Amino acid sequence: MLKASIVLLSLVIATLLMVIVLGWPRKPKPIIVSVPVKEPCDTEVKIAKIDRRAVPPGWEGRFYMHELPPERPCPVKEKWNQTPMVFHSEFGFELIIMVPFAYYLHLNCYELNITTTPGASPLYSFAENVTEIDIKRQSLPEDFSCCPLQTVHMPKMSHDRWAPPPYKTLYQNWFFTYDKPILVISNKYQREWGKNPINFIPVDVLLRMVDLLLPHYTIVYSRPGNDHIAPDGSRHIDLDEKDALREKGVLLMDDLYTSCQQAWPVSYPYNQFQMWVFANSERFIAVQGGNSVLASYMAGPTGLVHVYIVQGKELQGETIGTWYSQFSGAYVRMYRAMSDLEASMSAFIPPPRSFVRKPPPPVAPSTNGD
Repeated sequence: MLKASIVLLSLVIATLLMVIVLGWPRKPKPIIVSVPVKEPCDTEVKIAKIDRRAVPPGWEGRFYMHELPPERPCPVKEKWNQTPMVFHSEFGFELIIMVPFAYYLHLNCYELNITTTPGASPLYSFAENVTEIDIKRQSLPEDFSCCPLQTVHMPKMSHDRWAPPPYKTLYQNWFFTYDKPILVISNKYQREWGKNPINFIPVDVLLRMVDLLLPHYTIVYSRPGNDHIAPDGSRHIDLDEKDALREKGVLLMDDLYTSCQQAWPVSYPYNQFQMWVFANSERFIAVQGGNSVLASYMAGPTGLVHVYIVQGKELQGETIGTWYSQFSGAYVRMYRAMSDLEASMSAFIPPPRSFVRKPPPPVAPSTNGD
């Protein structure tokens, strides 16, 4: 009996020592599993190489404002096969993580084979091969194994193999030009994090903004739904604002896209069309999410972007106001209160003096022999 008690006491003492010294029993570490994407049997896989020189009919040779920027000469291009260039997470994540890494590889003479979601090929107009897979964008699990950057929420941007493409130079054009400079309002109205819409500009505020800014700008309003962009699991809801904006003379991106798709014999992805319009603007009002990232890309070094955010991880370290300017050199401001956003509209007046106007009609050749 005494021996048994001694053995039991020894076990208790040994256990206590393990708890004190080793921290046992330890809390098991969470296992993060990267779930491979499984394509359903009826998935349509298509090669979607986008030629930047593909232009609306009749505009060959005079659509784009800029020639392609000179690139580093590449006698031989090596195929990049160290990591799979596959991305199917959120649109904004793709613009922050995947696109700058792909462009960095392109500049360093790598041949790319990229796989992305439907309609995202225009983001990679510089790549050799782009494949679109008919699959929904998803937020979780976050699989960024393609790229060095492993998060989008940090107070300071890491520039390790990170080079945003010059979208403004690539897409600025003579087609979407007006008598006044373009100002883009990029809004959304959808369920967020399982809740009702949080980050959006309400109708009454939109109308007041339009009344103030329309005398100075051609206003283009963008709020695409799942019929134009790859769905990401967030249900888009009708804000019921578009008719009121039309009546005031605002151009709706949806209307522009539909009219051009009907008029042109060639169908273009919505993202390509959107980038054409955005590239011709230096002034943006946007809300939290991927649209604010795209606006920061498109505004350019003399651009101004005001972003409204109520909730989101971007508030950690104020990433929007800290490093979103590095996409194109634009001045990007973040506003958490709607009253502050409205008060900031004075920064858009006066509009930029220099802006893209419609080019003059071609001069007819002289017939008098001069």
